[in-house]
Amino acid sequence: MLHQSPVLPARCHVALPARRSLLSGGAALLLLPRPAQAEEAGFLELRSAALAYRFRYPTSTPAGVPLSWAVSREPVKYQSAAPLSADSRQRIVTSLAVLSGPLTLSLVVGPPSPAYLEAQTAAGGVLSPTDEVKLLLADRATGRVSSGQRISLAAVEGVRVGEGPEPPIFYEAVSRGGPTAVDAKAVTYRRSAGVVRRRAGYFYTLAYAAPEARFEELRPLLVASLESFELEAPGDEFVDPTDSFALF
Repeated sequence: MLHQSPVLPARCHVALPARRSLLSGGAALLLLPRPAQAEEAGFLELRSAALAYRFRYPTSTPAGVPLSWAVSREPVKYQSAAPLSADSRQRIVTSLAVLSGPLTLSLVVGPPSPAYLEAQTAAGGVLSPTDEVKLLLADRATGRVSSGQRISLAAVEGVRVGEGPEPPIFYEAVSRGGPTAVDAKAVTYRRSAGVVRRRAGYFYTLAYAAPEARFEELRPLLVASLESFELEAPGDEFVDPTDSFALF
């Protein structure tokens, strides 16, 4: 069930904890302090009891221009979500889009891939945050090499880790794209920023993507939104992603 919080005004202050523990370099947005204007922009909350998560998303740009979000995939349980590939491992449990951006926001849920588990074993049981993000992105990609191995089409530019018993991993990546309404060049670049959280062996990845020309303008808002992403304590409506009986 989708809950858009009625208690958050159109313009509100989002008080989010400071993050630390910088792990790798690059010009990634998540490695920079969050500018003050992120706390002055309007946010709405999206909440799902079926998978026990919530996050805030911006309703206007830092300049005050409204962001008209369209729900492209209603929030659903993992078993009913659209798969990203034929193996149905990674699934889009909700997604929104600003068509005039173009700006997209999606939440993908799924277990680690065989390649992830193999790399984890080879690394002695603990992967670096950068390797973890690369393997997760590769599992959601459609690119393959001649051997059939799936590869990520996005280059990870920066990673940092938050706090807590299951600390979130924040990342920024870039990939090639085609012409858009904001950039008509034949070859363009699309940037994405995301956060990965883990619960009971499943990864929950919330990510934004936008053309490079649009990305910088929205940078402070994306940081604030990603930092608001939380996995809540499961309630009575929670549907465990591992429950095969919850298919229908």
